[in-house]
Amino acid sequence: MEGDKHVVQGTVRPRLLPKRPGLFVNRTGPLAEIQGWAQDAITGQGASLIAVTGQEGLGKTALSVLVGHRLAAHFPDAHLYYDLNGSDPQAKVTAAQVARYFLTQLGFSPHRVPDRAEECLSMLRSSLADRRVILVLDDVETVEQVRPLLFESAHALVMVTSRNPLAYLRVDGFRPPIELGRFTGDDAAELISAIAVVASSSERAAAARLGELCEGLPLAIGILAVQLPGLGNVELDELLSGSILKILNVEGRRPVEDIFDFTYQRLDELGAKAYTTFSLLPGMDFSAGLASHVLGEDATVTDRVLRELTAGYILHRNGSRYRFHNLVREHALGCAAATLSEVDRANLLGTAGEWYWRFAVSHDKAISRRPFPIPARSEYKAIPAAFTAADKVENGYAGFAVEWPNLIAAARSAQATGSIDLSVLFPMALWTYGYQTRRIVELIDLYEAALERATDNRQLWQLYRDLAGLHEGNRDWQSADVCIARAFAQNYPAGEASLWEWRGLTAEGRGDLPLALWCFGKARETVSLMCDTDQEQRAYALLDLHCGRGGRPGATRR
Repeated sequence: MEGDKHVVQGTVRPRLLPKRPGLFVNRTGPLAEIQGWAQDAITGQGASLIAVTGQEGLGKTALSVLVGHRLAAHFPDAHLYYDLNGSDPQAKVTAAQVARYFLTQLGFSPHRVPDRAEECLSMLRSSLADRRVILVLDDVETVEQVRPLLFESAHALVMVTSRNPLAYLRVDGFRPPIELGRFTGDDAAELISAIAVVASSSERAAAARLGELCEGLPLAIGILAVQLPGLGNVELDELLSGSILKILNVEGRRPVEDIFDFTYQRLDELGAKAYTTFSLLPGMDFSAGLASHVLGEDATVTDRVLRELTAGYILHRNGSRYRFHNLVREHALGCAAATLSEVDRANLLGTAGEWYWRFAVSHDKAISRRPFPIPARSEYKAIPAAFTAADKVENGYAGFAVEWPNLIAAARSAQATGSIDLSVLFPMALWTYGYQTRRIVELIDLYEAALERATDNRQLWQLYRDLAGLHEGNRDWQSADVCIARAFAQNYPAGEASLWEWRGLTAEGRGDLPLALWCFGKARETVSLMCDTDQEQRAYALLDLHCGRGGRPGATRR
């Protein structure tokens, strides 16, 4: 008993902090912030209770351990550290387990440590009361793993790390959590340069690209930096194409993949479904509306899932948009391949493609004044315009601007997965926005792929007619003329006026104004073949504009 008394008085002073990090890049802001907050404990004005949160692999442990070593001299009585394994659902540690370990490290013999959890925790709190102590609780999952371990001392520095926000720690007097972000490109390059011997310009370029693909995750960057000098050109090419996870090995282990495995295993059924489902969506980010559609859940349930995935650092939120980080998405795609059949994956892509198709049509109707694309006329009539107010055009363009990369990805996905209707029709809903904003090259690729799947002359007419316009916008007059000729060959009389108009525009672009005016005149003669009276009036107005620009208002013949 006398030995235990001396322990309480502080004759045993454990030093349990892991070794000081050998490399530490950036984090100057969080480091200064923690050291500033620690001044209360250093000066005896009150315990400094600090939480460091963020995704796994960001260096939360390294930051806390480094702070502990830097401030160790101010807290001579004990430096306590425990890894609570919060990232591993199979190895969760309770507060009582931590307390028993600390008591033995403080010098209490095991037979003196109470068996009952509350008595054990009380004994630890009594032992640490009013002592100058650093306590680091690493990888905490829940507040209840921390709260019973807190003790009364004006000289204690307590640091908690977690991938969860642990918002309720504020009730216990903790500062607002310091949330670590990912490294910038310069930080990643600094870490790679500190570890790897990067000599040639090609190696430096590869290192920079690898840092980008890791999206600033220090753990992944560090592993790649160690491996970089020994990688061959084939492996480097594989990495630069985006396949990273399988190469992140450390002596036969895959620590980054293990982190994501633990994250995935902790999700409930709907969260796991969202994890795999969202990874398959075309494009790099997505809206809550699309998420709700593919999950088959209402907005309230979907919002809860998105918040949980964001809080768990699985998704990154930017305003109303959500996206995976590169490595997380790669892992999620692997889970999707393992848990979903090929048919299920194809159906999901089809569901997402239909959503994007309806989005494109509804926004095209808000901004476009051209006739509905002939092959998609029934769909255009059935899908309402996205906006009907006076600012519908402005809102329509804004919507296209946000979703454009995803719309292109969805159209390519439809063409790759064999959705015949969408692979042909999808580009038509993108034409007006793409032409008006000069996003032409990627649209040309979509149209050329659609031509390979077109099945009737009206589809071919529309595709060639639109493609002629894209080539004209790209100032490729020869290709435009070829497409116009092929559109004429489809023998669609109601579209002749449009084709003559485009032929006139290509002639005007080449500088042949007489030919341009003659073509505009031919267009005027064939306007009466159009099926839509409103569009006839628009056609006449446009032709008058073209002819006036050519110097002969109202001219109809060469």
